Amino acid sequence: MTRAARSRVNRGTATMHSPLTAWLPLAWGVALSLTTSDARADEGGVGYFNQQLTGDSGAGAVLGDFKSSTYAIGPQVGWFFPVGSAKGCVNLRGYWEFATDHRPEGWNVWLTVGLPFGGAVH
Repeated sequence: MTRAARSRVNRGTATMHSPLTAWLPLAWGVALSLTTSDARADEGGVGYFNQQLTGDSGAGAVLGDFKSSTYAIGPQVGWFFPVGSAKGCVNLRGYWEFATDHRPEGWNVWLTVGLPFGGAVH
């Protein structure tokens, strides 16, 4: 099981004129590993909670501070493969965002590809 806790601060856009927006994202994932001699695949579940800590501000914030939050859960599959003496990976995750506040609910899909630079990783 993997988990991540981090904070995120976004710089404002030209229309919002907001210097900083702070977020608290909490993410988790759990996977079952399926291994062969040359490659490893995994499947499992992922999710996150995301809370906007500071409100929107500036001339573009016509609806007020408009803090948003969401919960998300969904499936994930991944594949690790040899790239020379190192390993690369492809991961596909689908998230259903629900119990949202000031943002749309629904599905989003993430595809990530990781390729090594430099020497081997053991």
